[in-house]
Amino acid sequence: MTGLEAIAPDLAHQFDDLSWRIECATFTEGTRLQDTREHPFEDPISRSDQLRREWEQVIEEICALDGFANVLQPTPFTTLKAAAAEGPVIFINVSELWSDAIIVTCQHPPTIIPLPDAKSKSVESLVDLFQKVVDHKFFIDARKLLWDLWEAIVKPIVLVLEQMPSIVKGSRIWWCPSSAVMTLSLHAAGNYGSKGRHLPDLYISLYIPTLSALSHVRQGQLQHSGPSKFLLVSQPNTPGMSSLPRYQRKLHRSRSRLVMQQ
Repeated sequence: MTGLEAIAPDLAHQFDDLSWRIECATFTEGTRLQDTREHPFEDPISRSDQLRREWEQVIEEICALDGFANVLQPTPFTTLKAAAAEGPVIFINVSELWSDAIIVTCQHPPTIIPLPDAKSKSVESLVDLFQKVVDHKFFIDARKLLWDLWEAIVKPIVLVLEQMPSIVKGSRIWWCPSSAVMTLSLHAAGNYGSKGRHLPDLYISLYIPTLSALSHVRQGQLQHSGPSKFLLVSQPNTPGMSSLPRYQRKLHRSRSRLVMQQ
């Protein structure tokens, strides 16, 4: 119901009020008894049916509004995949029986990529090692972990992306991982040897929680007509970690580029 309050505040209020009253009448025994005392000559079941009829009428009125035709319905995939207009969205699903990645683009049907080396137990082991390295509880070269991540998950996806003419080197890609994969540094995966390949040199990685969330952001961008704003955050010194060299130069360069783009 995002945006309904601004377009039709009365309908928004009716929807919230009826939804709350139906929930109380259906699930909360104490509230139902209290509601009966307020209407002692009314059958609680008849009253519940009346509330539902009023609620359905409000839903019909909301659906008649521009932009709310699919309210309370699953968003059509044709609408969702439009969110991938600026780059592919990559879903990662892992389990002990089957693991795969799904690439969604706005030009083609979804592409499924099997990930046989990314079963849930192996991913959980990788997550555990990453956490131990971060907490300084286990000494291992982080590059080895990023290589394992590259081989098990990211490399098979990159090989498919490179076969898609619309996705050139330097394109943005949106990761939508699930379960334990959410804690892994997909954007940094790669073979950091002298002749190895790694994702930061190929694509610009971003993360999203769901495709619907990206779709809402896209719709908000279309409605937004004001100037874009950027937030630059610099943290050159982190307790227990090495300082970042030349951070001021990088910050100044980034700021200059953003000013030029505006």
